[in-house]
Amino acid sequence: MNHLPTRQGFDSFIGFLTGMQASYTSGLRWKGEEYFPDSGYFTNLCGDAAYTAVEQHDADTPMFLYLPWYATHNPYIPAAPGWDGPLYEGLLWAVDVHAGRLRTLLEEKGMWSNLLFVYSSDSKYMCIFQFAAQGSLSAALL
Repeated sequence: MNHLPTRQGFDSFIGFLTGMQASYTSGLRWKGEEYFPDSGYFTNLCGDAAYTAVEQHDADTPMFLYLPWYATHNPYIPAAPGWDGPLYEGLLWAVDVHAGRLRTLLEEKGMWSNLLFVYSSDSKYMCIFQFAAQGSLSAALL
């Protein structure tokens, strides 16, 4: 159990400890230091947990939030309810919805003006592949 994020300095944790998890897989997720049997859409689960953490946080004290989105990783599972377009774009849409909610909340709490926000991805090769397949590679490389 010493390898869990809550034993490495994090106050809370929702996620999984192995790779290649499907976005709706249950039984392999952890919440804190317990298995978390939830089969909801993982992007929504993480986005909602991050929102709650920021919402409950005292805006006058520092906060570190690490939110590694899993949505754009293999295996590619259809996006959250509400999306009816291409698969990969739907995965990005789900992340964008939650990132937008977080930004709005941070602005409302007065935390946005004193914030270091790092947004990165390790899935750029998949974006290039998807845009190339759709015939718009130049848009992905800008």
